[in-house]
Amino acid sequence: EGENGLNSLEFWLRSLRAHLPMSEKGNQPKEYSIVIVGTHLDMIPENTKLLLIRHYRTKIESLATKSGFNFPIPVMEVSSVTMENIELLRE
Repeated sequence: EGENGLNSLEFWLRSLRAHLPMSEKGNQPKEYSIVIVGTHLDMIPENTKLLLIRHYRTKIESLATKSGFNFPIPVMEVSSVTMENIELLRE
């Protein structure tokens, strides 16, 4: 959903931060992992794919920091139509 999807992601990140326990230092997750998966990779034109992915990852990183996560959250883009990166996501 592009930018609309990013807007709803902020809600989910804030919800996670409010409900998931953090380490005693408060800057690391305590026994859980968060991975953000962008779908519909096949819908992005090849000539703009790298630029848009970089843009979305930068925005996601900013949203995560704004939501109180002070550690890197992996981001992966996949396509269930072409199966691009699906096996990588499974790993």
